Amino acid sequence: MQGYSDGKPYALSWSKQKPSGSTFRYKRLAEGTAGFVGSHLAERLLDAGHEVIGVDCLVPYYSTDLKRRNVAPLLERDGYTFIEGDLVDIELGPLVQGIDLVFHQAAQAGVRASWGAGFSPYIRHNVIATQRLLEAFTHRPPRAFIYASSSSVYGNSPLPMCEDTRPQPLSPYGMSKLAGEHLCTLYHQNFGIPTVVLRYFTVYGHGSAPTWPSTALFLPCCATS
Repeated sequence: MQGYSDGKPYALSWSKQKPSGSTFRYKRLAEGTAGFVGSHLAERLLDAGHEVIGVDCLVPYYSTDLKRRNVAPLLERDGYTFIEGDLVDIELGPLVQGIDLVFHQAAQAGVRASWGAGFSPYIRHNVIATQRLLEAFTHRPPRAFIYASSSSVYGNSPLPMCEDTRPQPLSPYGMSKLAGEHLCTLYHQNFGIPTVVLRYFTVYGHGSAPTWPSTALFLPCCATS
């Protein structure tokens, strides 16, 4: 994985080294660890010998029972701490102390649900929560703040898409994720926080949300493999 700070690339490597006794290599903050991507990420970080602080407010966009099942195996692992809370409400000062890398996976997902009266949670979880978390690191920036954005920022841009394709979201959800990207840029330019933006397209696999169309295609393949 590669990120950029002041225009210069640097590597964010995965290590398979195990901790010695109770000593962990680094302390990582990962929000959204009850979700599909976040739970797999937390598992990988623990396998690499890192301490992981997981935060999730379990928004009911899809089954919270499924999200709790995602968290359950992590709770059995040494080095994993789970905090059920909203980044807009919880005190972030103690949470960010000693954090080396931030994986900001937490978000309100869904394009269709972002229209009309359903828009306010997108501002809360995708914009305000991102701003609060970035602000919490202004006095002691992490080595990198990795923000999970979305391909929805591109709208109906012609294929093939690439990183320098002009963002032109066509949904309130896409707009909220692009706003988070702009916040990352602002806090990098004004406070020196090294930020990395990952624009996810369709991510699928074991534990993915049952409401995602890709899940309907993926699960039968798992059953026959």
